[in-house]
Amino acid sequence: TRNDLRPDDIITIIEASLQNSNEVSRKWTFQDPILAEAIRVLVPVIHDADSKVLIQFITTLSHNKDVLPNLSQLNRYSPIAQLSSSILSTLSTTSPTLSVRDMTQALKAMARLDWYSTRCITAITDAIINARLTSTSMDHIGDLAQSLRVMRVHDSPLLRKLVTWYKWMLKASYGPPPYPPEVRAHLASFAMPIADLGYTSTHFIDIIEAALIEQQHDDDDDGHTANPKLLISFLYILSRQGQEVFSRPSYIAGVRRLVSTPEEELQGLSAADWIKAFQVHLGPAIEGLPYIKKELVYDAGVKKFIEDNASFSWYSAQERSRTQFLHS
Repeated sequence: TRNDLRPDDIITIIEASLQNSNEVSRKWTFQDPILAEAIRVLVPVIHDADSKVLIQFITTLSHNKDVLPNLSQLNRYSPIAQLSSSILSTLSTTSPTLSVRDMTQALKAMARLDWYSTRCITAITDAIINARLTSTSMDHIGDLAQSLRVMRVHDSPLLRKLVTWYKWMLKASYGPPPYPPEVRAHLASFAMPIADLGYTSTHFIDIIEAALIEQQHDDDDDGHTANPKLLISFLYILSRQGQEVFSRPSYIAGVRRLVSTPEEELQGLSAADWIKAFQVHLGPAIEGLPYIKKELVYDAGVKKFIEDNASFSWYSAQERSRTQFLHS
C-alpha cells in the first residue's frame, strides 16, 4: 500500500513517470492521476527522503522542466504547487551534511528550474564556505560559479573562497603559466560569471592576467594569434576589475594584440563577443587616465578596429534593449 512506501520509493515512481512519458503526452504528464497522487503523498514526508535521492530528483525535474505546470496557474496549496517549496525547505536543513559536489548539483538544478529560496541559498552557500574544497574538481567549481550567476547570488566570502581555491588548483595542477588551451578555456568559463556578479579582487586579477599573458605569447602553427574569443573574454573580465587594471602592461599589450588580429581569425566571433570587445574599449574611454586613453582609445589602430568591428554590435544591442524597455 502507499503507506508502506518510503519517500525514496515515491520519488522513484515520479522519476519513472517523467522519464517514460512519451513525447505526445509530455505536456499532460502532471495531469496523470497516479503521478498527482504520488506527489500528494510525497510532499508531507519529503523531509525524510535521502539527501542524494532528493538531489537526483530535483536534477531530474530540471531536465524535464518543459512538463512542469505553470505554478502561477495552480492553487498555491495544491501538492504540485507545494512541491518546490517542500524540496527547498528540506535542502535547507540537510545542506550541512552534503558534499560540495552534491550542493553544486542542487544549485545547478535550482538555476535551471528558476527555483529560488533565500533560506535554501543561504544554507547552501554557508555550507560550501565551511566545507573543504581540496578534493573538488574544477568542473564542479565552474558549474557552481555559473549557477550563482543565473540566480544572481553575490556572496563575497563564497566567491573569494572559490577564486582562492581556483588559483591554488591552477598552481598545484599546472604550475606557472603558460596553461594549456583547454585550461584557459575552462578558466574563462569559470571567471566570466564571477565577473558578471561584480566580484573584484587581486587574486582574481592574478589568475586572469596569467591567462592573458599566455594568450599573448602562445601562437598557433600559422604564426597568427591564439583564440581571439578567449582574448576578448580575458580582457573583458579584467576591464571590470577597476580603473587600475587599465594601466597594467598586460592589459595594454592584450588590447594591442587583439587589434592586430588578422581579419580572417575574427570571422568566428559572435555579436556577443563584439559587444565585449567594445566594452574592453569603453572602460578606458570612460575611466582611463590621459596617457591610457592615448594608448587604448585614441590610437589609430584601436579606433579603426572598434569602428570596423565592434561598434555596430554594441550600438545594436543598446537599441534592442531600449526598444524592449519601451515595449515592456
